[in-house]
Amino acid sequence: MEQMKNNQTKKIFFTITIGVIIFFAVFFIVGYTYVNSSVDNDTISEGIFINNISMGGYTKAEAYEIIDEIVEEIKNNTLTLYYEDYTEEIPYSALEFEIINKEIIDDIFRIGKEGNLLKRYREIKNIEKNTKQYELEINYNEDNIDTILESLKNHFSINPKNAIIQRINNEFVIEEETIGYEFEYEATKEKIRSSILEPYEDVEVELVVNEIIPDYTKAYYEQLKEPIGMFSTSFNINDNQRTLNLKVGSSKITGTLLHPNEVISAIDQLGPINSENGYHPAPIIINGRIEDGVGGGVCQIATTLYNAALLAELEILERSNHSMPVSYIEKGKDAAVATGILDLKIKNSYEFPIYIESYVEGNKLYAIVYGMETRNANQEIVFEPVLIEAIEPPPANIIKDDTLFEGEKIEEQKAIRGYKVKLYKHIYQNGEILDTQLVNNSTYRATPATIRIGTKKQNQNSVTPTSSNPVQNDDLKENQEEKKEIIQEDNKEEDNKREETIHDLVDEILQSLQSRDEEINDLE
Repeated sequence: MEQMKNNQTKKIFFTITIGVIIFFAVFFIVGYTYVNSSVDNDTISEGIFINNISMGGYTKAEAYEIIDEIVEEIKNNTLTLYYEDYTEEIPYSALEFEIINKEIIDDIFRIGKEGNLLKRYREIKNIEKNTKQYELEINYNEDNIDTILESLKNHFSINPKNAIIQRINNEFVIEEETIGYEFEYEATKEKIRSSILEPYEDVEVELVVNEIIPDYTKAYYEQLKEPIGMFSTSFNINDNQRTLNLKVGSSKITGTLLHPNEVISAIDQLGPINSENGYHPAPIIINGRIEDGVGGGVCQIATTLYNAALLAELEILERSNHSMPVSYIEKGKDAAVATGILDLKIKNSYEFPIYIESYVEGNKLYAIVYGMETRNANQEIVFEPVLIEAIEPPPANIIKDDTLFEGEKIEEQKAIRGYKVKLYKHIYQNGEILDTQLVNNSTYRATPATIRIGTKKQNQNSVTPTSSNPVQNDDLKENQEEKKEIIQEDNKEEDNKREETIHDLVDEILQSLQSRDEEINDLE
């Protein structure tokens, strides 16, 4: 009985053992088959991503196709370059995008396929649990970017153009300025580079362009609103040559534009003063004498401009008076010019541009300074020349002339009195004087008369018959005596005139000194 129980126990143990062995065998076979099927396949393991796209379960060939599709999608995107109203769309295909790390497919395919079965299985399970991301490295043809930027550089490299102002039919006409552009090549290229690092969608890039505002704009020239100084002088319209010179010279002054701190030189603007430049011979003052010279009249143009500039209160850098007073302007208000010697220079001391107009109309020469009136409307400026001293001319220059008979004389140059004059600027407000300023000092030198005296002896043989005709000799003697008396009377009359002139001069000096004293008292 006991023996039977032992045998039965052994049978049960054997059966269980066989069952366990079979179970583990089946488990091993099933597990091995599962693991082996998980490891030994030609697909990429789960949990692997490229650019957020799951690559698990794809074969290597299918993975390459996916990458090619990614590249094609990139090529369908657009790079838009813009600046203000300008836009240019560039397809990514023009940039020749490509994947430069395609070998990444080989790398991810090898995951879980190297080492023993258990190692491979563990690697696969680890990837499934802890996913792994890979990024494609994308490149493009940078030469194509340079080609595009070169065309843009030409498009946006525009030089600025100043506005242009003209005076037509007594009105200012302004041609608007052109804004310039400077294309920032490298800065734009860097913006494009950074924008297409991840070229998986359309990209917009604003071009880096610097605007270049012209120095002189329409708004700048619109400050030229009104005359701020104007003056005119008269001339003899019957002096044709001089009138022509006034027209030629004024045409060279008119249209002069002075920007802030710029200077006009009358000589530079008028010159060269020669016949080739349109000037004609006309009377000019040379060393206190009036002689014919090319360009006679240009000093009147300078004088008229000088007085317009004074009224506009521009800065006078250089000015000289004539050697003798001139008929067309008061003493102290003239401006003489001579090439290489004397010049009139005027500076625009305002913060806005000024425009100078000069022209002849009838027997008047005009100079007008246009600008923007910023001065007090209640103020008035008056320029007053004050005679300081009158200078009598020195004794006459006597020239002995053997072509004239004794007792004959010709006055080639009249004596001219000299003067010292101060020009004052009076500033009034509401009729009351605010200030008096010295503008200039002028000295006109006294010039002696030039007289030719005859030294030629009377040749009686050539003028009178021989002594056989005493009547004619007596007549000649009487004629000579009569001529001598006439000369003496002329000299006496000239002395009387000179005496009257001296009296007039004394009266003028006294009146001037009196008015000067009154002015000083008023100022005090």
